[in-house]
Amino acid sequence: MPKLTKRKLQAIETKNRIYETGVELMELKGFENITIDEISKKAGVSVGAFYHHFKSKEDILYKLFESADEFMETKSIDTLEGTTASIKILFFFEYLAKLYIYYGIDIIKALYKTQTKLFLCTTSVRFVMLHNIVSQGIEQGEIDPSFSAEETTKFLFTGARGIAFNWCLDNGKFDLVKAMNEYIQRLLTTIVT
Repeated sequence: MPKLTKRKLQAIETKNRIYETGVELMELKGFENITIDEISKKAGVSVGAFYHHFKSKEDILYKLFESADEFMETKSIDTLEGTTASIKILFFFEYLAKLYIYYGIDIIKALYKTQTKLFLCTTSVRFVMLHNIVSQGIEQGEIDPSFSAEETTKFLFTGARGIAFNWCLDNGKFDLVKAMNEYIQRLLTTIVT
């Protein structure tokens, strides 16, 4: 791997500082209440530098969404040995709910408000992980093969997004982990053989 130049290292450092500052301000003030100018000033960079690294403040949300994928990947739920596909699916959505709680209601609301298609991405780490679990479940006869693994994965994510969206609408007033678990268990009754 070629050595990074001082300039490239500085660019990476600047981008990370802008990102971390943006996330910090989102957590502190809420996504809707911060501006690019404010992020830039607090990060100690020009607005032009902000736009060099990010197209918009929504891009910071997208990067946050990607970091959630990295977190989910560390859990390796899809490779848990000796557990059924149903248990793996429940663990998967429990971790997802805990991740949403960790990021906080304001950031999750902002993700939903941006009307991003990130939630529909079938190449995200999260989608691929769940797809692998569902595929294994179909192969092992645990999950109904009437629908493809992709259709079943989309079905489960649609239900989970609905619970998370309701949590946002209700300003986080209910236990997301518990609600997610109960709802996913109900959905599982329709796909488990």
